[in-house]
Amino acid sequence: MSTNFFLNTQLTALIEKGFSCIESHPCHHLESGIREAIYLALGAHHDPIAHKRRRLLAEQAINKVVPLWYKTWPQDTLLMPLLDRFIRYKERRVVEKNEFLHTQLDEDWERMSAFADETWIQDPLHRKHRFAESMVGLAVVLTTELVLFDSFVTSEESVLPQKDEEIDLMENELHFYAAFAYAGGPPFPMHYFDTGSPEKYKDYWTWWLQEALPYAWKEGMNK
Repeated sequence: MSTNFFLNTQLTALIEKGFSCIESHPCHHLESGIREAIYLALGAHHDPIAHKRRRLLAEQAINKVVPLWYKTWPQDTLLMPLLDRFIRYKERRVVEKNEFLHTQLDEDWERMSAFADETWIQDPLHRKHRFAESMVGLAVVLTTELVLFDSFVTSEESVLPQKDEEIDLMENELHFYAAFAYAGGPPFPMHYFDTGSPEKYKDYWTWWLQEALPYAWKEGMNK
């Protein structure tokens, strides 16, 4: 924490709270309420610096977990068009929220959701499905949405439940899906699935709080 001298007081306090959450959680998971408070602390909706910080945080997350997808499905071509769109959109300024972009995102989400379903429908005994890794696809779609529309923060108040278990699995946000993929399962009991590795959850969220978040904060101020 000594390297985070450039963070503001609010974010420093939330990071400390985040570490306490990780330590106390059975799976060492960072719950949705604290994550949302952190998103809000990065700045207001559509503030250019705040938006860049949230984008950089998201970009680090998908860079961390995309290799899991290709390790599982090395010949797959489903994810590459999504990654190409993400790179293209982040490198240019999108002024209007036009209908095509929303339609494309909806189609991408439906495609990756269906793929996630297929990873375990094809394996009814649930012996070797890779449902966790399929969460990478959902994280990539939501990262692209964030790049275009700063979609994490739409108000100055918290709107998410405090715990991820209270949120429908397919209605969460990208950092939840990235952590899910990294840890190999959900951070709470879920029918048909083993919970994720507590050690991997702790590793992921420690990295997120200690490295990814400070980097996003600092680099967000650079042009």
